[in-house]
Amino acid sequence: MDKLRHLIWKFGTKLKNILEKEIISPLTLDSFFGEPSDFRYLLDKPTNFRSSISSDSWQPESNIHTLKYNPNGQFLRQKRDIQSRDDFAGTNQENIEEVLNSKLESYSDSLGGAIVSASFHDLHGKMPDFHINQGHKGWSASVIKIPVMVAVMRAIDEGNFKLSDELVVDHKYPLESYDFVTQMDEGETISIKELMDHMMVISDNEATNMLADHVGLRYLNSTMQELGATNTMLAHLLTADVPRIITDWNPEGSNLTTAEDLTKLLTSIYTNNAASRKSCKHMRNVLETGMGGPLAQYLPRETIIGNKIGYITDPFAGSDHHDASVINRDYVLTVMCNQIKHCINPFEGLDFDEVTEHWKKIKKTLDNYHQENDLPFYFTLFAEPHAHFKLGGSSGAMANISKVVHDVYYNGEVKL
Repeated sequence: MDKLRHLIWKFGTKLKNILEKEIISPLTLDSFFGEPSDFRYLLDKPTNFRSSISSDSWQPESNIHTLKYNPNGQFLRQKRDIQSRDDFAGTNQENIEEVLNSKLESYSDSLGGAIVSASFHDLHGKMPDFHINQGHKGWSASVIKIPVMVAVMRAIDEGNFKLSDELVVDHKYPLESYDFVTQMDEGETISIKELMDHMMVISDNEATNMLADHVGLRYLNSTMQELGATNTMLAHLLTADVPRIITDWNPEGSNLTTAEDLTKLLTSIYTNNAASRKSCKHMRNVLETGMGGPLAQYLPRETIIGNKIGYITDPFAGSDHHDASVINRDYVLTVMCNQIKHCINPFEGLDFDEVTEHWKKIKKTLDNYHQENDLPFYFTLFAEPHAHFKLGGSSGAMANISKVVHDVYYNGEVKL
């Protein structure tokens, strides 16, 4: 895996250099790990992809940036708006829930009224659990892939199928054209193990749909009930115009979860209660294959992260951005940000047809890059320009929450 990560960094750096010469429009590049990358994850971590910030640093400076449109074709480096360490000084085990609850209210305001919830569980019982906005059920985005993985592994334990079983790609339920599985030819086969890797590590939505359809939504949802994740439901596959499961508590048939449910599921995986010991070990390995998300940003480089992130951009309901993480196999922390109303239109004042043509050129460059290098992974970009939500604010909020929990857990309190 270290060799693979080095290859990703190496080829990601080359790709960045190629694209920097010709990109003049907003770009979202998904790395092998499924993050909206802004290239930071690829460039700052050639040996460790889990944190780009050193252990004695609290918040990023100019190295944290996003790529935005500039009429002159130059990249704008945009600092993220986050709070300073001083705001959390003196936080300890006794007051951490109170402090974070207060901060989540301010984060909610800064994110346009977003609903921010958090859940913490210590796998060793050293520190009390806490749950903030405990009862909030929100759109799950890609963190729903954790329940899919758990259901698949439990079905394997029951002898319904094996990880090595091959499924036929029929493109029955595609979502984005850039998904790895969507790039495969119809009629090709791919193993359940590979589908799970793609689902969890690069957040492939068609892989998710194939697995969820194979295991069955009703089986998956009954599994969640058995594991105590009673507010979690995969009500429909991740594509349009598919049947939805409607219930009294989910009348719209949405894919829902809570921060507490996700913490319960990760806890059950790391305590060998989600499935057999062998299956839980496999799930832990999958979760720890990626490089972490917002909750890992301000943690020490050597931190071991097992996680899944999720995000949805919706110009009407608001954006959703989540991270469910296990830190150093010591504790579980989940933060969900639902209904972020912090919309920006990067194409304001631009000729839409011109921008669209430019994106097609970038897409062709990207396709050529893969063909020439025969990569074992796939860098992707959104092929159509569109207004989107700025997730930097939620990333900063989640990273700050995680840093506070980390310092309190390992040092007893947040110190200046």
